Amino acid sequence: MNYSTGKATSPVKAYVTAYFALFLISLAAMASYFAYDCIGPLTPLLKEQLHLSATQVYWLYSIYSVPVILFVVIGGVLADKLGVKRASILFVALFAFGTILTATKKFEIMLIGRFLFGIGAECYYVVMNKILAKWFKDKGLALAFGVSLFLMRAGTYAAFFGLPWLAENFTLSAALWIVAGINVAGLIANIIYIFLDNYGEKKKYVS
Repeated sequence: MNYSTGKATSPVKAYVTAYFALFLISLAAMASYFAYDCIGPLTPLLKEQLHLSATQVYWLYSIYSVPVILFVVIGGVLADKLGVKRASILFVALFAFGTILTATKKFEIMLIGRFLFGIGAECYYVVMNKILAKWFKDKGLALAFGVSLFLMRAGTYAAFFGLPWLAENFTLSAALWIVAGINVAGLIANIIYIFLDNYGEKKKYVS
């Protein structure tokens, strides 16, 4: 039985493949949550070492929300046009690139990075929901959403508890580059997912 469509011949392999796909796409989302929440715990050091004002820190947080208003619908249209695999690569690459710009520690470039990060991350969440519906259309969709949300919130938890320690024991720059590195790892996880999705389609685990 196919885990999503009811047509595959190996239910155990289909089940394992579906949850591995869930894990991979959730890793990218978890990385994005880690990056989104990095500003809060690093605020004291951003003010102290980069001499940012409270207003500038506010902008690093709030500029993320601008794409929610402007680009999420466009992202959904692109996902339908490109397909979920190509769209997911595009959006994860965009938010990973945004975290790299944010790690430069130059306010104007950081602001651009956070803006691009917001576009990529919010559009990716649209694509992610479509991927989950693709793999879990018959059963397990609610559980899949729950697992993905758990992993995403784990990214928030890691940011608030891990980044202050990293910045204090190493440097602010190291903490920001670790955020970028984790998001690049999320991109790698997404690339692996593409190969897994192709495998799943070939084996008729997913349609």
